[in-house]
Amino acid sequence: MEYQFNNKPHTASNIAYLLLSFPLGVLYFVLLITGLATGIGTVIVWVGIPILVATFGLIWGFAALERSLAAHLLHIDMPAPQKKYAEHGKIMEWLGMKVRDSLTWKSLAYLFIKFPLGIFSFVLALTLITLCAGLILAPLGYLISTYVLQEMGVHLAHTTTPIWWLNQINIQITGDFEFAEFAKSFIGPVFGIALWIPVRALLNGLARLSGMLAHAMLTSSSNNEQPKEERYEMPIAEMQY
Repeated sequence: MEYQFNNKPHTASNIAYLLLSFPLGVLYFVLLITGLATGIGTVIVWVGIPILVATFGLIWGFAALERSLAAHLLHIDMPAPQKKYAEHGKIMEWLGMKVRDSLTWKSLAYLFIKFPLGIFSFVLALTLITLCAGLILAPLGYLISTYVLQEMGVHLAHTTTPIWWLNQINIQITGDFEFAEFAKSFIGPVFGIALWIPVRALLNGLARLSGMLAHAMLTSSSNNEQPKEERYEMPIAEMQY
């Protein structure tokens, strides 16, 4: 199915998707590596077979979760895989067909890619958002810092600036309210808002690329209805060993 992306930006949900990529990527990597390594290592004594079956179940479940996140947070069309039926309702035949399905292996590759991609997305999004927020909130930062120092009875030299982002615009915090320094803090919001414009475009672009990757790896190349005999999703009531 052709990739469809909602051209209207949804910055908040796009950022949420980028930030979620890191913890989910770590979860996928740890569980799948553990399951595959343990299952393959113990398959010779048969213990590994149910472990591998459970691991493939995780792959299918995680892939479904990623399709749902991409659809709801990135607002892209993520069709579910076609349901497939095993002849005579044999569960082992159904499992074999699912394992041989190329979408299963594409999903596994995507879930592994999610780990480094999630780290990159999380670090980039968090760093840029923190920088913009720090600049925009510079006046509030000056007031809070001055109040805290006054309450503590601390008075600093004019060369000392406790808050790094205020130091970028050369604001001095001494513990005494100085109108000139407070006025200078309003330079921060100007720079912060100006910086947010390209940052917003960059994060939305990264989210769009992430959505394109998810669509390519987690959906079938065709979503057309196939003849019933070619579908192989088993009704639970008909599952037989």
